Amino acid sequence: MGDRGNIRVIQDKGELYFYTHWTGYELPQILAAALDRGRDRWSDAPYLSRIIFSEMIHNYVLENTGFGISVSREDYNYDDIIVNMNDLTVTDRRGVTRMFDDYVDDWKAGTLETAEF
Repeated sequence: MGDRGNIRVIQDKGELYFYTHWTGYELPQILAAALDRGRDRWSDAPYLSRIIFSEMIHNYVLENTGFGISVSREDYNYDDIIVNMNDLTVTDRRGVTRMFDDYVDDWKAGTLETAEF
């Protein structure tokens, strides 16, 4: 089974997919926390990408399974969350696009849907 999901990260020179096998439902909240923590790196795609993935795995960093990084979409239970580093936007699972600031503000206000599907 599992609770699979992906965050698709768009950068100038390509895309990455951050995959989770067990925390797909929580990805919107995880992403918002990462964007908030990495606010000073919003214009630095490599650093912000690492911050997002670190937020995903921080409780599981020594595990050999459960998470991955790929150039293609992995298995999923939910639509992807798309992080566009070029225009600093997040497109959620419903297809709603918001600026990073607005996405984090919605999370802090408690109005960011958990699963967004």
